[in-house]
Amino acid sequence: MSLNYVSNQNFTTTIDLVKKNYQKLCDKSHRTLDVFAKIAKEIELLGYYFAPTGEASHKLKVKWRNLCSTRKAYIAKISATGSAVDVLKKKPSYYDEMEEILGRMFKES
Repeated sequence: MSLNYVSNQNFTTTIDLVKKNYQKLCDKSHRTLDVFAKIAKEIELLGYYFAPTGEASHKLKVKWRNLCSTRKAYIAKISATGSAVDVLKKKPSYYDEMEEILGRMFKES
């Protein structure tokens, strides 16, 4: 089977898999790295390559953490007093997808 690298164009597949497994990521009875390993395996089964097998779960975890940090910084910018309108035009990559997962979580609590 030929594997394609996960790129920005098809990273939404990865986000969909995180969304599907998000309850396990939040559940303290599951190790986060194990959940990301499962996601990495599913990505590979779909024919995509993220990183060498041993590193894929760690790289996915770091990528997810970076996306969460970027989302948090953007929210802080837009909620700051006196934010310019151009801030709203510069949404981070995958902001809407992240908001669908994380925004829903905060609304439920």
